[in-house]
Amino acid sequence: RVATVPVSVTIPAGNNYAYFGVTGQDTLGTIQVTATATGYNASSSNIQVTAPKFIVSTSTTLNTTSQAQTLTIYAADANGNTHYTNENVTVSLASSAPGVATIDSAGPGVTIVAGNYYTQAASWKPVAVGTAQLSMTDGRAAFYKYNTATVNIAVVTPTLNFGFANTSLGIGQYIDNEYVYTPDYMTSSVAVSFSHLGTSHASTLVSGSPVSSVTISSGSNIGYFRLLGVSAGIDSLVGTLSSPLHNPATTATTVGLGRIDPISGWPGSINAGDSVQVTLYARDPAQNARNVQAATVFTLAPNSHIQFVSGGVSSTVITSATIPADGYYVQFYLKGVSSGTGSATITSANYVTYTNTVTVP
Repeated sequence: RVATVPVSVTIPAGNNYAYFGVTGQDTLGTIQVTATATGYNASSSNIQVTAPKFIVSTSTTLNTTSQAQTLTIYAADANGNTHYTNENVTVSLASSAPGVATIDSAGPGVTIVAGNYYTQAASWKPVAVGTAQLSMTDGRAAFYKYNTATVNIAVVTPTLNFGFANTSLGIGQYIDNEYVYTPDYMTSSVAVSFSHLGTSHASTLVSGSPVSSVTISSGSNIGYFRLLGVSAGIDSLVGTLSSPLHNPATTATTVGLGRIDPISGWPGSINAGDSVQVTLYARDPAQNARNVQAATVFTLAPNSHIQFVSGGVSSTVITSATIPADGYYVQFYLKGVSSGTGSATITSANYVTYTNTVTVP
């Protein structure tokens, strides 16, 4: 009446063990299983049959925009060990606050089918901000019914986030594919509004045009935009989504004078008559290479020992170099002219003045 076992089990030739099943019945207690075999000392083991209980596993905190989460309901003993059931077990489901969270299932309950130890046929979904307790009960009147499992859940307001923080930009420089995102995929297209805390020092653009919002499409959770440095200062960009309501997102961008140091390929020395290609990059204040929104002209001012030239068969002396719109670098040549210390100054609006020297032997 407490537990049953098969009358015998065979250890196959070439093995030293065999498995057998113990089936709990409808009475609580402890039984002793004894194994005997000719030529062997007997062995025994005690097995306790306890009141069964349900155990539930699920996500306990969801956003109001989250998808339904599976409820995994286990059949377990009083000590929390899961076991296969020897009969179908019906689990009744309830939420203490249906206005906060509801339970989805094919019927008023779900079944742990005989021969299994869990079911995932039910889920819970968020409705509104708040807390609730979900319960899984055995509605039978029998004393061996399963003890109830409960789980306390919370539904919270989701939070917007930017995909960048503490970004550095030079005035007139931009970064493409910056983005704002929601923690959950949207079921319909939504518009995230942009604003600034204090003075605006950066601009948001889509397809090259300034915008005050960006769209996150249905089935997505990301909205992309271009971030452009406009004036020197720390810009605090705020993203807001009111329907469905999200907590706002804030991120900081430091905008300042651009830099061109270091110039790639600048030599320590160069012979008179020789030339070497150098690359001038548009860099932000932290020296990261950035694209420029508009064509940016740099004035080249060398002393008499060096020249800047265009290079190639028809190379000519140049006094300026231009990074084209949407570009981030320009290449030209440094040429040795006469022995001495060559020096040069390179300037452009919204960039820190650059100076460097080179030895002409």
